Amino acid sequence: APKTATEALETNSRDLHPLGMGMKDKSKDSAKVQQYARRKQYALAARELSRLLPGQRAEQLENLPEPQAAEVFKFMETAYQEQVLKRISRNLCLRLLEALDPDDRARLLEEIPDELERSYLSGLSASERQLTAKLLEYSPGSAGRAMTPEVLAVQVDLTVEEAMAEIRSRGKTVETVYVLPVVRDDGRFLGLVHLRDLVMSEPDRRIEELIDPSIQPILPDEHQEQAARIIQTTDALAAPVVDEQGRLVGLVTVDDAMDILDREAEEDLARGGGSEPLNRPYFSVSVRRHGSDRLFSDCPRGVVLMPLYIFLDDDSQERKQYEKQQGPEAGKGYDITVVLDVKGAING
Repeated sequence: APKTATEALETNSRDLHPLGMGMKDKSKDSAKVQQYARRKQYALAARELSRLLPGQRAEQLENLPEPQAAEVFKFMETAYQEQVLKRISRNLCLRLLEALDPDDRARLLEEIPDELERSYLSGLSASERQLTAKLLEYSPGSAGRAMTPEVLAVQVDLTVEEAMAEIRSRGKTVETVYVLPVVRDDGRFLGLVHLRDLVMSEPDRRIEELIDPSIQPILPDEHQEQAARIIQTTDALAAPVVDEQGRLVGLVTVDDAMDILDREAEEDLARGGGSEPLNRPYFSVSVRRHGSDRLFSDCPRGVVLMPLYIFLDDDSQERKQYEKQQGPEAGKGYDITVVLDVKGAING
């Protein structure tokens, strides 16, 4: 634990949990990670990892079989992925990065220093390096940065039977097969065809008869929120992205759209409260960054209240009494309430 106020301010979340709650014994959470991974419940394993300290997350991933570690890593928040990469071997870093979808990999690499980004890119396979480098050419926040370039596009002159054969042959190499772009020979986008329509149609029916023209494509330089809104308002599973000549370059899928809308909502909420958005999980942010985002700036009371914010004691009599009345899990809610009260006092 930090010995001075200066050291406390310097401490990053990798060494000190912001609230200090529930961090004393994580053996149960560690066991749950292993259990969920064995059951292939990778999202739940990633959730349990988020409750551990950064060093413990890295250790847990290293202890998993590599295929399981790669699947769990995919479901982790980008900020937690970044912390893990700093604490594991380069070889494991590269294998975890290789297993990510190109758009997820690009989002992670944009968060790390340029020198490290180039180092990781150089260690990827040629095909994955090319896909990722292409996405990184687009501006952060653009549809091009958020799209997946791994797309199974079908030619307009195919039959349903031929299209289904394409799906069986190449489907494992792309992010989604539930909605497929239809293109001409020159790659120009014509519309989308849904897997459900393919399955329910006669084998000799032409693809052009099943095209859904209602989803309009967007350019890669447009804001990614626009693509997400298209998916939200049309109930589509993906939004096509095309270049200026109308040639297909990728898809923004529904899962990415949900992430985009979540981030936009968090930013709006933060700015509505007069704060700068953190754009990452709260517990992955250092106290110093909270300060730089004006949590404590220009406020004399921060000098007095800062120790309360850092050194909340989960063994306090008040907390124990609250847990006794409401149950053990309620203690976490107690801590959050205290932090919000402290932050409100500082900002007030």
